[in-house]
Amino acid sequence: MPNANEIVYLSHSNIVFTSGASMGEGIAYLAPFKDRVNLGLMYGALLPDPGKLLEGTGKNMRHIKVKKAEQLEDPALRALIRAAIAQGNPSA
Repeated sequence: MPNANEIVYLSHSNIVFTSGASMGEGIAYLAPFKDRVNLGLMYGALLPDPGKLLEGTGKNMRHIKVKKAEQLEDPALRALIRAAIAQGNPSA
């Protein structure tokens, strides 16, 4: 996302990547935890997930628990990120 904005939300301890200037235009987020980083996709429920990587039960939002750096090389994870970027924010 070459034109993405990064918004740091200290109250939630995460970084949101947006296509605009507000959280409402969010595409993805990173949330650090002690043993992992959650990679969240704001509209992940709308994305194809043949690798069954996405977790969560919300109306739109889904996340992937990244526990090892090697996971970042997974083609299924990369495909989800590309799909989320291509989809953008359907509510925008």
